[in-house]
Formats: sequence, structure tokens, C-alpha cells
Amino acid sequence: MNHVWPQWIEVDLGTAATVAHLVPRLPTGWEARTQTIAVQDGATGATLAAAAAAGRTFDPGS
Repeated sequence: MNHVWPQWIEVDLGTAATVAHLVPRLPTGWEARTQTIAVQDGATGATLAAAAAAGRTFDPGS
């Protein structure tokens, strides 16, 4: 990634699916931090809607 915020990724699951949880991982050497993660869902990129957003603490040491 280019170290410019915000960052985003798009994942096409190929078919409708229920996603129970996401597990983001910090790169080695990053300090603990709180980040806001937002998840959107939709049938196409043109129809995305907010599904969830929350501040989470990430600590690579745990």
C-alpha cells in the first residue's frame, strides 16, 4: 500500500455469502493503534451500503 489514508480493498466473493468476521493483521513493526474499520456490502460496487463501522484497537504484540 502507498501509506496514504484512507486505504480500502474490494473483495468479490463471486456469489452471495454471509461473512461472520474479518481478521485484519498489522504489518510487522507497527505500533499498537486504534483504527476505524468500515465494512460495506452490496451486489455490485455501484450499490454499496454501510454494513458496519467501528473503532478497533490493533496490537501486533497480542
